[in-house]
Amino acid sequence: MERIYLKGLFVCFVQFVLFGALYWHFTERIEESFSFEYYSKRSNKEESKTEKFLEKEDELWIEPTPYNSKKWGKTQSHENFNYNEAYFSNSAPPNFIGAGAKKCGTGAFKFFMGHHQHFKQARGGEAHFIYDDSKWALGWPYYQKYFKGYGPNDGNVIFEGTPRYMVENLVPERVKAMNPLMKIVFVFCDPIKRLKSDFMHVPLTKEPHNRIIGAYSKVGDIIDSALPDIKSKLKLHGEDYITDIYRHDIAHSLFTNSIYVHHLKHWLEYFPKNQILILEGEEILKSPQKMAKKTQKFLNLEEEIKDEHFFINKTSGYYCIKNPATLEPHCMSTKAKGRSSKVDPEVLELSEEQEKELNEFFLPFNLQLCEIIGPSLSFLKHIC
Repeated sequence: MERIYLKGLFVCFVQFVLFGALYWHFTERIEESFSFEYYSKRSNKEESKTEKFLEKEDELWIEPTPYNSKKWGKTQSHENFNYNEAYFSNSAPPNFIGAGAKKCGTGAFKFFMGHHQHFKQARGGEAHFIYDDSKWALGWPYYQKYFKGYGPNDGNVIFEGTPRYMVENLVPERVKAMNPLMKIVFVFCDPIKRLKSDFMHVPLTKEPHNRIIGAYSKVGDIIDSALPDIKSKLKLHGEDYITDIYRHDIAHSLFTNSIYVHHLKHWLEYFPKNQILILEGEEILKSPQKMAKKTQKFLNLEEEIKDEHFFINKTSGYYCIKNPATLEPHCMSTKAKGRSSKVDPEVLELSEEQEKELNEFFLPFNLQLCEIIGPSLSFLKHIC
């Protein structure tokens, strides 16, 4: 009997010790769980993400104009397009508009897609019609000369592309007046590369700012001269400063034409996202097969242009294409292609500080572009 009694006491003692230890451990954990140190440990990963985000936010020198995706495509056009059915017998207006961006590969896009039998392009190249008030006033009787021979009901995609369409404020509204179901393509590319290419291009043209840009011997010089002024004006006026910049500060378009998101937001006011195709210039030149596949799908065209129709010209290093119907090879003119590689490297060379300044300049706008289109373009992948 005494043994049983002692055994019972021992069991109670062990249970008491175990319960006390558990109770002490449990209360310590409860107190710890409400302490800042414990919360910090548990949220270490989340905090790291937040710090990374704040780090990126600290670099932003400006807050881009916000957008409302619920309103995309909802803005109505108050423009009138002067149609005249008398001119419809042997021509039809475009149902696909190329809106830029300038110096990002729009020419290569037209070259490759022009080999599809149902992809018809404006005759004579860029029409510069929609933003030009004097031409617009003439309406279809004037514009139709670019589309002679394209019947209105033949099932073709009829394309007209002018890079300046991206940056002219009236163009989206006028395009919607032409056709609310219009499809649009943008070709974007690395903003700094586009700026350099434009710097080489403008002095060789008849554009109004050719002498202004041509006065600079190096791209770094115009960055030092113009960038502080552009930033100052953007801080003062916001993105309104970019609107119609060709009409008030055209030389600065060298920089603002690379702020793609500003122009895209304006187009999205008039057209829903599913009517807009965004391509990358680098991909058109280096992987035109992918571009052709995306474009044909977007336009609901039969996939006539396939991977096997592309080949690299060993002399130029650029892609060429075989006509899908005849297999006859065609190559783009290399006269202007790679222009930046044919000049003295010092002309386009940037210091580390200039590279940093440009990256910081474009960062706020590229982050917003990420929000809208995601990391679909190579120059966005490192920030999206």
